[in-house]
Amino acid sequence: MTLVRSGALERSHEELTARAARLAGGLAELGVEPGARVALLMHNEARFVEASIGIGLAGCAPVPINSHWTGREVAHVIADAGCAAVIVHSDLAAVAEAAAPEGAVIVEVEPEPEVAAAFGLDAAPTGRHVRYEDLLACSAPPAQPVTTAPMSIIYTSGTTGTPKGVLREPTPPEQAPALAQLVLQGLAFAPGMRTLIPAPLYHTAPNVHALFAVRMGCELTLMARFDPE
Repeated sequence: MTLVRSGALERSHEELTARAARLAGGLAELGVEPGARVALLMHNEARFVEASIGIGLAGCAPVPINSHWTGREVAHVIADAGCAAVIVHSDLAAVAEAAAPEGAVIVEVEPEPEVAAAFGLDAAPTGRHVRYEDLLACSAPPAQPVTTAPMSIIYTSGTTGTPKGVLREPTPPEQAPALAQLVLQGLAFAPGMRTLIPAPLYHTAPNVHALFAVRMGCELTLMARFDPE
C-alpha cells in the first residue's frame, strides 16, 4: 500500500523508513552528532517528511523553516536554534549558504518535478554541496538509532518580534497512549484513512498531521502548493 505520495512519487512505509534510517546514518558520517538541530528549508514533498523522520533517528531535532522567508529571517532561525546542518532544496541553497554559520553541513535536495513546476523553479543542483540522494546511496542506518530526540523545533511567525522557537519534547512512554488518543480525536484519524496536506509542512498543524499520519500508517498525499481546483 502506498504510504506517501507527492506528485508522481510514491513511497511505501518500508521504503520511507529505510531511506530515513540511511539519512540518519549519513548525517552521523557528516559529523552531525545526536542532540544537534538540523534545519529543513524545503518545499512540500515526500522527502520533507522522510528527512524529518531521519533527523529524529539520528537523535537530532528537525527545525522546519518557512521557505518564503528572507535571508535575514532564515539566518535568525538557524542561529537561534543553533543548527549544525541544513537540508535544503537546490533553489534555496544560496539562502542557506548566506544564513548558515561557518562549518555547518549543507545537504542539497533537487526539487521533484511537480515542485519545480508549481513554483517555476530551476531544479538543477548547484554542485556545491553533498547531494541528498548521493548521501542516502552511500550511507547505512546507524547501528543504534536514537528514539528519544525532540520531535522538532517549530518557529512562530514573529508577529510581535522575531520568530521564537517552540521545542516539542519527546513524549514520555507513560504519557504516549493518552497523547495518541488525544491526537486521534483532535485530527479525526482512523485506521486506513487517506489524508491530504495542501498546506506548507513548515507550519505546525500540517507538520504534525503529516508525521502522525505516517506513524499511523495512513495514506498521505502532499501538494507542492495549494491549488483550489
